Amino acid sequence: MLQKAPGYSPAAVRSTLSSTASPIANGSTYSTGAGLINALAAVSAATNPAPTPAVGSQVACRKLPKKIKRRGLTRVLPKHCRTNAGQKVRIRASAHQRGDLRLFKLVRKRNGKVLVRTYGYRIRLRLVQRANPTAGYAALKVAKAYKL
Repeated sequence: MLQKAPGYSPAAVRSTLSSTASPIANGSTYSTGAGLINALAAVSAATNPAPTPAVGSQVACRKLPKKIKRRGLTRVLPKHCRTNAGQKVRIRASAHQRGDLRLFKLVRKRNGKVLVRTYGYRIRLRLVQRANPTAGYAALKVAKAYKL
């Protein structure tokens, strides 16, 4: 079954079917077959002969927590958290601010542990984990929203 790729011209099908009117004799060779020709694929194969390696996805050392305390400290990253590609995991928190109230604070300890401190207000908190891409691995971006 042929599928048309987006942005490419439709593939042209060429059939190279040969037959003879005489009966098949022992020891003689006959060729039958159908070839699929796509002009863009032939050009791209000539310009890029080596296939590119597949890009894997990064995984952080720990998932984001299932829930966050409405009041108090919750650990969101353990100390020295890295991905399977060896990249440092960065975390950012955001919430809608309400005037002069402090709704949360992201606490970063000296040993690398990251905590979020909440003060008992009803908020929607969003945490985002990020890590830079490396050779063979795509960038990491994991976001989760919490309703406290």
